[in-house]
Amino acid sequence: MVLNQYKDIQIVQIGAGGTGSWLVPLVSKFMNSIKLRSPVDHIFKYHIIDFDIVEQRNILRQNFIDWDITKHKVFALNNRYVFNFSEIFAYILKIKNRKVLSQLINTNLSLEVLKNRQKIVDALPVERLVILIGCVDNNNTRKIIYSVFNKINISNTTVIYIDSGNNLDNGQIITLARFNSLETLQQTSKTKKINFLKLFSEEQNVEQSCAFFGDQSLAINNLAASLILINLQRILINNEIPPTLIEFNSTGYCVF
Repeated sequence: MVLNQYKDIQIVQIGAGGTGSWLVPLVSKFMNSIKLRSPVDHIFKYHIIDFDIVEQRNILRQNFIDWDITKHKVFALNNRYVFNFSEIFAYILKIKNRKVLSQLINTNLSLEVLKNRQKIVDALPVERLVILIGCVDNNNTRKIIYSVFNKINISNTTVIYIDSGNNLDNGQIITLARFNSLETLQQTSKTKKINFLKLFSEEQNVEQSCAFFGDQSLAINNLAASLILINLQRILINNEIPPTLIEFNSTGYCVF
């Protein structure tokens, strides 16, 4: 089991809109279940990053209600699901460049090591697992996240990047891993060589993305969130790296 190796597990989710807002209740519940079954010296954190506020149009298919309108999305979700998992943190950040995201990840890792030094002194060096989850609707931010994933170089740290992208009735989830620590996670399939930056060649129309059955839908966003959760379960419970590419559509069929 992954928890036997990694004592510091950090999930960093970028995006709290169409897919991201539905992912928060799933991940918060899942992380709490893992925490309750883990030794007390293990560290679990769930960070959610987004800059947007909730608008009336978001109510149509995102996981928000009228009460949330004018609130920042991350705060609305944090206030609701902190009762699922206490170690959930909200960040009002616009990822404009790699430096912003890199500083957040590096700072949080450093702080956790210092705060918990007494707990984990017997287990040093601590093996860490950082899981970046991209739930963004534009390629510029996606490229920044991918660049950070490629450049994180922290000793004893494994970094996994899960990216979700979808249209009205189809989408794909990509999972990539970089090992700077002991490689215990098992590959379930041969890693495909993919051109990540060209896979999402078309920008989504952000103004239309929140329209009722515009270029996304409630069903497809929920399906994407569920598949991300399945990937997290395969990583943290089954001790394996999911397939590099999963394609899905509104019928529920998936191709690995």
